[in-house]
Amino acid sequence: MTIKFSPEIVQFLPQYLGLSVQRFIKVTGFKYTKGYLYNVISSHAVLNAQLDSELNKVWNELGLDFTDLENIYQISKLVKEGSDKLQQFEGGK
Repeated sequence: MTIKFSPEIVQFLPQYLGLSVQRFIKVTGFKYTKGYLYNVISSHAVLNAQLDSELNKVWNELGLDFTDLENIYQISKLVKEGSDKLQQFEGGK
């Protein structure tokens, strides 16, 4: 399975696996740094073809599939919903 990764997927993939970004890098032998990944997530760096290729390599080595991708998007959606509720709470003070 080949995925066109987005910053959103990059952000939540380690969490989905129950890992910190640092642990994700160590466990998977990922060749990019934690700082670079954080820059991609925050749109301060471009998610280029080489990073996309490395992420796909890790994805396939881990045996992840379309269901896992859906689950990652669900995590993202739930975090956004919680964040929106917190903003509403903070705005109501």
